[in-house]
Amino acid sequence: MVKMYKEESSTDLLVEIEMLLNFNKYKLLVPNTECYIPAEVEICKLYGVKEVLNPLLQIPADLYEFSTLLIALSSILQMQNNVSSYALNSTDASTIFIQTPSSLSGDKMWTESHSSQTEKYSSTCRKWGVISTTEDTLTGAVSRFLKLEGWCVVVSYSSRSKKPEYHPQTADRAFGEKKGVVYMNADKNAAYLYAISQGATAIWDFDDDHMLKYWIKNAAPRGAPSLDGAATMQDMPEMDAVTPSNHSWPTYNPYAHLGTPALLSWPRGLPLDDVRKGHCSNAKTEPVTAKSKSIAVLQSLSDYRPDVDDVCESLVSTPFYFTGTQETRPLMVPNGVFAPYNSQSTLHFQPAFWALYVPVTVDAQIRDIWRSYIAQRLFWDAGLMVGFLHRPLVIHRSDGDAFKAVGNPANIVTSSRTQRLVRYLLNWKSAHKVLSQRAEQLWSDLHQEGYVGRQDVEMIKEWLQQLARMNYTFPALNEDGANMNMIKSQLLVQHYMDPRDAEETATWLHNLLSSKDRKSTVHICAPNAIPKAAEHACFDKPFTFWTSDLHFGTRMDVPSVLAAWGQKVILAIGDKENRHPEVWQHKGIKVYEQVSDLIRNDFASTRYMNTRLTEQMVQGNFEFYKSDPLIESTDAFFCLFQPGMCEMWMPFNRTIIFIPAHRYSMGRCTKEEFVRLNEHLIALATLKNPKHIIAASSTYDLEQLRHYTGLDVLPLFSYCGYYVGNYTYNPTREEIPIFVRTKMFWNDGFKSKIKKFKIADVKELYPWFQFSDLVKHRAMIYLPYAVMSYKITELYALNIPLFFPSMKYLQTIRDIGADRSILAYDWCGGGYRSIGNIQDSEMEPHPCSTHPYSPNLWGSQHMEAEYYWMQFADFFEWPHITYFDDFEDLERKLELANFTVIHSLMVEENKRREQVLYQNWCHVLNKVQMGQKVPQDYAQAIKALYNVSRLQVY
Repeated sequence: MVKMYKEESSTDLLVEIEMLLNFNKYKLLVPNTECYIPAEVEICKLYGVKEVLNPLLQIPADLYEFSTLLIALSSILQMQNNVSSYALNSTDASTIFIQTPSSLSGDKMWTESHSSQTEKYSSTCRKWGVISTTEDTLTGAVSRFLKLEGWCVVVSYSSRSKKPEYHPQTADRAFGEKKGVVYMNADKNAAYLYAISQGATAIWDFDDDHMLKYWIKNAAPRGAPSLDGAATMQDMPEMDAVTPSNHSWPTYNPYAHLGTPALLSWPRGLPLDDVRKGHCSNAKTEPVTAKSKSIAVLQSLSDYRPDVDDVCESLVSTPFYFTGTQETRPLMVPNGVFAPYNSQSTLHFQPAFWALYVPVTVDAQIRDIWRSYIAQRLFWDAGLMVGFLHRPLVIHRSDGDAFKAVGNPANIVTSSRTQRLVRYLLNWKSAHKVLSQRAEQLWSDLHQEGYVGRQDVEMIKEWLQQLARMNYTFPALNEDGANMNMIKSQLLVQHYMDPRDAEETATWLHNLLSSKDRKSTVHICAPNAIPKAAEHACFDKPFTFWTSDLHFGTRMDVPSVLAAWGQKVILAIGDKENRHPEVWQHKGIKVYEQVSDLIRNDFASTRYMNTRLTEQMVQGNFEFYKSDPLIESTDAFFCLFQPGMCEMWMPFNRTIIFIPAHRYSMGRCTKEEFVRLNEHLIALATLKNPKHIIAASSTYDLEQLRHYTGLDVLPLFSYCGYYVGNYTYNPTREEIPIFVRTKMFWNDGFKSKIKKFKIADVKELYPWFQFSDLVKHRAMIYLPYAVMSYKITELYALNIPLFFPSMKYLQTIRDIGADRSILAYDWCGGGYRSIGNIQDSEMEPHPCSTHPYSPNLWGSQHMEAEYYWMQFADFFEWPHITYFDDFEDLERKLELANFTVIHSLMVEENKRREQVLYQNWCHVLNKVQMGQKVPQDYAQAIKALYNVSRLQVY
């Protein structure tokens, strides 16, 4: 027996769950050996499962309905309620890791665990994502996906021998909003079955470089594309849609209707003969009413790198974005017509789950497309339809790829085979009266015709049987509709695929690829910087770092981090601050009072945020410090606020660590200055002697920097843990402080509408608070004024439960996060501090940027752009922060909150943040070069280092 005890906080009811473990029926073998269960069908071997799916489940102790997870794979493996072992891991409330135990001792294994008191969870999701990956580290696609409420995800990594590294970003665990990630060392077909076995009603089929545009709840404005909005279409009895008008060709190209910027573009898998003839591109549509239950699949196109074949990509200027239309209704493909859909960004509904199976004996480049063609042929018989969403939900962020023109002759062969498949499907008939039998016959016939291998025939039989064992309900056949579609198909096929097509298409393709209009520009895009764990000690020798940062938060955080790891830091700021005395307790931090006029007078003035850096200033700073012995002993400069100050250290032949803790182009308010700064950053990133680091202290700044420079940006995110870590959370006071910068956010609502808690302005409680004051409060309410703030970082590092306004609430308040744009009034927007008036149109994004919107547009200019970029704010990125929609919602969540649990989760998260920070700074130290000589002549220095006669525009 396995006994798991669960104490429910609301009733203190002790729940005992007993499960019988029986190994006698099933033979379990360790990985890398033949995997099977003694039954007629060798399921493990059949599905390519590389590790036995009798799982070692790392189940969090605070999941309530544990029994549903115990039978997660029972239907897949004919195991019913029998499993091999259970291990409980209470540190991660969202992960199920499916693998084989390294050793099995005896016929039975026993596990007993007592869970801590938490709120009740639901252990099942009704909406699932399924993703496959071959990468060592999962991209942000999964991180974004898990921020969606009510969704779980299965990660398939069948081509790998170990689980990809990933820390799930979960939120609101203390409120029962369970979000989970399941790892399966199996192919994607097994992952689909897992999601179906969990009672899925919708499955989002995607891969790890297709990123959702909107992933925070309520971030998508009205009319903007969102996955949640697409998933709700199945809940409506009927749905308004559009469909091609009088389409008379067997295939359909939806790109023309959906706003492609290039007239000649088409989806991957559309036969090239059809593209050449142009009959499949019918942009005219007419309204239609679709029954929601008849919707099988909704395909989302992808912006930036759309899913086109390499022929199309070589002809069309990529990357590109679909321009969109005024149409908001989905585009439904008429039955009797084929339109290819993929496995990269496709939403499948329950009536079509049986059609998720991907053939394994077809070339990997087209197997998902062939799946779509085979499925659509059967959809017609069941009265099901395929649709395309009017706007792309995702961005295809294909880091590290080259945009290259390819004219591969194999495309013609593949396209011809696809066209023959379409023709065969148009002619195919079946007398079976049950859909599952008709599907089995179709796959068998496809094997006989040489389209798929024998393995697919065997696997589809087992696939359909497994669905039946799960009590999956197959749609009924619609014989009237099927007969009508058959007549239509037979009419269409008469003129489809002329024997001369292949030769004519080859000539057409040659002429296209030889034309002068062919794309020639090649951009190599850098991947996100994700350093691997250090293999040796990185801090075994001390380096000396120098900073003249102007913001007290940056002067406290990074020096305390480096000093805690045995490094030396020179703070050339003139005098020591007493704001955080904890910082000065670290050995190795030295305040240097000898500061240049540039630092003391120009940057330290009231205009410091927008000080224009001139050539005279840079040269004057060089002359002041070039013979300074502390400069000679310095190994690297780092700059966070303003980050552009790093330009004044460029002549010193030292490693420069550029880490913007605010918009990286502060003080560069003309187009010429902005362009010159980007040129300098690109030059620094490519120099080998000395080596330099381009980093960012927040996700927002990282993404903005990549947007305009295309650089490989290292995350050196704010931490603050080394100067607040001595204070322990010990809530003894009843007040819940609220942090608010200006009274315009106050509205007295927090006092007048929240009766059950004593809400107090932190400034009224503490005219000048200490960290020792803050840890006495059980929670904090914070109304942010910026997307990144060191005050937020400090509170998070104190592990105090935080309550922030949700995206929905932020949309009702003006000027929240106003400084996220470099064009803000006080920056470069024409205010009294402005030193220029650069326009957004002059700030061109880098060709490798995958962001669909400018970060400088306000909601009044482009609502989608503002809400898209707000999602990168620290307080939306970090887990375990609670969000409220209004005052009533805040009071309700304060009542429900288990502050102790939230605090514990924040402690664990901050430990993880510290480990990642250590790893990334280790990457920095491995690039710092010691012993570099400081030049003594300014002109010679910048000429030798950068091959220029001057650094600045002015």
